[in-house]
Amino acid sequence: MKKPKNKIRFSEDEVFTYAAFVQYFVLGRMNVSDRLYQQKGAVIERVAAFLRDRSPPKRTPLYRGWMAEPEKVVQGQILTEHQIPLSFTRDRDVACFFADPKSMISDFIAQMRPRARGYVMTLTGWSPSDVLWSYEWDGKIPSNFHTDLGMDLTAFGIGGISSQDNRAIGSNLNTQKELIMKPLSSAAKTTLVPLADAGCPPTRDLNARFGF
Repeated sequence: MKKPKNKIRFSEDEVFTYAAFVQYFVLGRMNVSDRLYQQKGAVIERVAAFLRDRSPPKRTPLYRGWMAEPEKVVQGQILTEHQIPLSFTRDRDVACFFADPKSMISDFIAQMRPRARGYVMTLTGWSPSDVLWSYEWDGKIPSNFHTDLGMDLTAFGIGGISSQDNRAIGSNLNTQKELIMKPLSSAAKTTLVPLADAGCPPTRDLNARFGF
């Protein structure tokens, strides 16, 4: 006789906390998502662990586009002020889009920080347990007390998230192939390449594909 699987149950608050963290992160409202992770990290990681078990992430190289001043790049690493979750993508061109100071997504950063330069990071050696969210999990978020049912990320009525925000979230999920990773561990292997040496597509092509 086949033994039934144990079902993990989540409270309404836990599920909404997780959904809010991911939504604010995908929208780029990092001050909110970082605060949620600092305050509710255990809850976020518990829901993420359930989703990893349901749909294990494939261990392929991941990419991230950075804008940073030259003095913040030391021995091929970008110095950050504190340990926070980071966004990566399976699509290298998405990283190029974020690293390009002339792109629609990063030109405002270049205007505010004229000394910042673009870099493309490649992440290998990561563990599935490092993943807090994957775009492949949309539609699989556990609904309240019913973890055998899945919900779309935009199905949650999170305070401060408008219908326009939900459309932006849906667009990002479709185009950016985003994964949210825990703060990088020492086991993770990264390489950092200046945008000029990264072999990225021209700005106009990136804007045409990922622009809004």
